[in-house]
Amino acid sequence: MYIPGYTKVKDRTKLVAFMKSYNFALLFCNNEIHYDITPLPFVIAEQAGKLKLVTHIARVNSHWKNLNEKKNVLVLFQGPHCYISPQFYESKVNVPTWNYTMVAAYGKPKIFHEREKHLNLVHSMFEIMEPQFRNQWDDIPDEYKEKLFSGIVGIEIEVEKLEGKFKLSQNKTLNEQKRIIEGLKMSDDSLKRGVAEMMEENLK
Repeated sequence: MYIPGYTKVKDRTKLVAFMKSYNFALLFCNNEIHYDITPLPFVIAEQAGKLKLVTHIARVNSHWKNLNEKKNVLVLFQGPHCYISPQFYESKVNVPTWNYTMVAAYGKPKIFHEREKHLNLVHSMFEIMEPQFRNQWDDIPDEYKEKLFSGIVGIEIEVEKLEGKFKLSQNKTLNEQKRIIEGLKMSDDSLKRGVAEMMEENLK
């Protein structure tokens, strides 16, 4: 991924926090004929200094059959992004641009089918997304759960490389950045307000 120096994020803690906040990501792999791409929710786990991305995919989706431990995959996490108008700049000799945030994680995937691993994964997802659903889940008949598990395949990716790119008008003056932030904050568009928050955080 092309990353100009001023947009590059090297802080691993910041990158991991970003992935946890925007954990619905795109899984890419090259099957030598075309690219397989699947949007999936990921659990981001750190164990013994290793970063792992865990998810499951529908068994009927052939994407998982092209995953193996010898071939790297890419998981792309994307956060807030929006159009930036030149009206915020001090000079009229400027053009529009797009601000955005993303993290690319690379690693080799492992497929799993074990029921216990599937249970651990869904429990982790409940904790992240909706902890109170756990009570309802516990009351669901085992027969129904087994049918669900038979229709999914687990994927675990140990991250070997992380790249972060936060393009947030860092190449503009501080006054211009503040004007952009204030302008985006007034928008009804949640993506624009999200970019404003990311820009404010980046100025700290």
